[in-house]
Amino acid sequence: MEVVALKKIDLVLSKLSKGIEWIMITALGAMVVAMFAQVVLRYVFGTGFPWTEELARFLMIYMIFLGTIVLVHGDGQISITVLDEILKGQALKFLKAFQYLVGVVYSIFVTKIGFNTLAIVSKQKSPNMRISMDKIYIIIPICTAIIAVHLLVKLVQLFTNNNEMEGLE
Repeated sequence: MEVVALKKIDLVLSKLSKGIEWIMITALGAMVVAMFAQVVLRYVFGTGFPWTEELARFLMIYMIFLGTIVLVHGDGQISITVLDEILKGQALKFLKAFQYLVGVVYSIFVTKIGFNTLAIVSKQKSPNMRISMDKIYIIIPICTAIIAVHLLVKLVQLFTNNNEMEGLE
């Protein structure tokens, strides 16, 4: 029963990851179009939009945090693997569990701080686009909360998948 629920959660997270990839592709496309238009307007017509650089900066921030979710989902985040390569069996399993647990604690911490920060930054507006900065900063706690869920699922799977992880046999 628990394994079935875990597989459903993992399926939802997989679909979420795929959706995020498409959001990132769209954001990158929007960023390229905005910056291309800015270059053309500035060098051909001698004028430009004041908001394109700010839009590109905000889209890049969103893509970074959304990309982190995709990387965590696929175990693609940067890591030091010296111990992973040395350890086998139960020792490797407990090392992975420790790594996931540290990631969960850190993600929860950043999520909490991120939500607390929103009250402060909601009073600020971006210089050119004049949007409330909490619309920009909201990506941080949302993404770190999703990362925490991803890591929790990986932690539970580590102990429920009967040593399916490579090197644990």
